[in-house]
Amino acid sequence: MKRLILSLVAIATISLSSFGQAPEGFKYQAVVRDAGNIILNNQSVGMQMTIQQGSIGGVTVYQETFSLTTNAYGLVNLEIGSGTVVSGDFTTIDWSVGSYFIETAVDVTGGTSYAVMGTSQLMSVPYALYAKTSGSSTPGPPGPQGPIGNDGAIGATGPQGPIGNDGAIGATGPQGPIGNDGAAGATGAQGPIGNDGAIGATGAQGAVGNDGAVGATGAQGAVGNDGAAGATGAQGPVGNDGAAGATGAQGPIGNDGAVGATGPQGPIGLTGSTGAAGTNGIAGAAGPIGPIGLTGLTGSTGAAGQGGVTQAAGANVTITGTGTTGDPYTVSTNFPPPNMGDGILDVCCEECDDGNTVNGDGCDEFGRVEIQPSLDQVLVVGNDAGGSSIVNTGQIGIGTATPNPNTSVEISTPLPLIMPRMTQTEIDMITPIEGMMQYNTSLQKLQVYEMAGGIAEHNNEFMTGESGHDNFFNQTITPDVTGTIIAISFLVKDNGLACGFLDFSLGGLGYGDIVTVGTSFGWQSFVVNVPCIAGSMVSLYMGPCGSSYNYATNNAYIGGSGCCFPAGMDDVVFRLQIQTPTGLQWVNLD
Repeated sequence: MKRLILSLVAIATISLSSFGQAPEGFKYQAVVRDAGNIILNNQSVGMQMTIQQGSIGGVTVYQETFSLTTNAYGLVNLEIGSGTVVSGDFTTIDWSVGSYFIETAVDVTGGTSYAVMGTSQLMSVPYALYAKTSGSSTPGPPGPQGPIGNDGAIGATGPQGPIGNDGAIGATGPQGPIGNDGAAGATGAQGPIGNDGAIGATGAQGAVGNDGAVGATGAQGAVGNDGAAGATGAQGPVGNDGAAGATGAQGPIGNDGAVGATGPQGPIGLTGSTGAAGTNGIAGAAGPIGPIGLTGLTGSTGAAGQGGVTQAAGANVTITGTGTTGDPYTVSTNFPPPNMGDGILDVCCEECDDGNTVNGDGCDEFGRVEIQPSLDQVLVVGNDAGGSSIVNTGQIGIGTATPNPNTSVEISTPLPLIMPRMTQTEIDMITPIEGMMQYNTSLQKLQVYEMAGGIAEHNNEFMTGESGHDNFFNQTITPDVTGTIIAISFLVKDNGLACGFLDFSLGGLGYGDIVTVGTSFGWQSFVVNVPCIAGSMVSLYMGPCGSSYNYATNNAYIGGSGCCFPAGMDDVVFRLQIQTPTGLQWVNLD
């Protein structure tokens, strides 16, 4: 089943009225996320809530189930006491007796195969139900102000309201009175010639009168008051774009961005098809003719032949020719050297002597080196393939013809030895044997399969001086061994908001305890019980109270990542103790 992480954001809220009866239930709200911290929104889930008395895992006094659907933010809302009852009676719980704890279990498929996500102690809120049977109507003194809760999710933005109607245009005010004419000013400069007026109709021809005297030019009249401002005209058309401005000077080259993290090792590619056979190389030149051997002693003169031969043909004797003129007899002999098979090389007449006269083992019955037909013969003890690169004399030598007899494999070469490189997934698919070695590319570790077990330390202790803020955060940890995490420690200090209780969840299991934290960094350790698998991530979430401390951080841990730390810091400083089983297992060669 898919692994889940139940992130609790609000627990146990009760609304009470001083004039009414206490409700038989209390509100519960949670955010459901998957193992990658991704919110599961709009998804059907099944939940089982169990109230235990006395301690975590104590007596079950009430149990009920719910079938719910998360909203767009992964939230589920329910009321404890109103679900489908499995056992117990919520109305009869005596809240005045001891402490109570609530266990949360979830089935992400919406069914009833519940997986326990964690158990938390019920604090003060549900005990308000005790007020109805406490025997006193006198309210107690107000409790201390609780810590400020985390901000709720931001609600969706509402739709845009309609645009309102334009208001009515106000009435135009009355024209003010015309002021008195001022004193005549000096004659102004000649104004520009006005436009020609329209040509009027031609009047009747009048009588020609006498020319009158030219009258004096009258004084220029005062300029009249400005008329009321006219209404604003309609928006004119958009003007043409102006000419494109000149291109600005080239700005300086920006700094290089930070180098991104190395991506995971890609899968091994498919084996390519076999290439076409290459052409045969040019035959090498014939070697030089060896020196002529020494002339043997002159033998005694044999008896004259009768046109025939004295040697009879046999297994080692071949006779050719007819014995006639132009075709004499030719006798060819093929006898082994006299000492062939004694294991001592006679340089006069043997290329090799392997102590026997058997063919097919690299040296034939005549003391001649046989060409090896395949690598199988090279792997037979004693063969050297006629060369000096690979020698098998009970040991294997690579790059040497004389391996150390005390070793099984001797490598004599200036080149490095590259072990098989495999991902964690590929390693999990093989059946290892004791002594096998490989390089785990997922963990970047050289590993050997051997007998091991005990307590393994898995630490990230490099402190940079930075520390996480006092808000809810999460962290991923990737152990490099398989076993059970039995202890975890954090490097923390008081930031002025510490509540005296540090709570967290590791691998989906909740933990917490009362702590005393100083104003300088110190280790806070907790006993846990969380299974882990080498190469698989384990999620760590700090709770509402645990997040009111400052945590030392860095960015040095290869397998980790976190949320809500200072810029550049993505890992919390931690120590893990992992109990590993005794037996054959992959062990890192650090």
